[in-house]
Amino acid sequence: MCRMLGLLSSAGDDPLPSWQHLVGAPHSLRTQATAGCVPQGCAPGHTDSWGIGWFDAAGDVSLVRQTGWAEESAFYVFAAESAARQSAVSGPATVLLGHLRKATQGAVTTDNAHPIRVDFALPGARETLLVAHNGTLRAPLLQTLRDDLADSPAAREDSDTVVLAAWLARRVTATGSVWEGLTAALRELLERVPVVAPEDAAAAYSSLNLLIAHRTGLFALRQFRRNGIY
Repeated sequence: MCRMLGLLSSAGDDPLPSWQHLVGAPHSLRTQATAGCVPQGCAPGHTDSWGIGWFDAAGDVSLVRQTGWAEESAFYVFAAESAARQSAVSGPATVLLGHLRKATQGAVTTDNAHPIRVDFALPGARETLLVAHNGTLRAPLLQTLRDDLADSPAAREDSDTVVLAAWLARRVTATGSVWEGLTAALRELLERVPVVAPEDAAAAYSSLNLLIAHRTGLFALRQFRRNGIY
């Protein structure tokens, strides 16, 4: 069960309290690498990888990811400091995601660490989404996304979240609007569940808990099947 953190500034010129939530607080994301809740029967700890991604006031994106344990990583502290530092050029971070991975699907690699960055084009602009996910998309549902992405290298990635991020970006591109596109895409995804897993939706996914960051805001979805701990 991955751990996720999302922060959104209430005003563009107010710095986020990111250091406190990433490192400083008693229940900071870094602390959850050891103490974070896991489903019954799973080994404790979130030691596979971590990532911190953010957009600053200018809309520029930064992403730092590493395999291993956030609580033992000096690089994690450096990334948290970088996210908290105000830039004289672009101002403070306005949207931030943090993630600790407990891998269930896909190799433990830096490329599979969350947040996943996906770049795409809308009319007149290049855009970026950062996607963090808690849960697993299982084969019946995941295969429908791979089929939709058959002409893309993303269809052959081993991480369900990498595939999902690419699929969301394609849907947003087709819609032409980030927030309307994400809403429509996730509604479509959930509508596929009873089709691919008519007898038990848990065969399609364990949970679809998502935090999706864009330079203009933060999108959150909490969706689980059986285990209320999600």
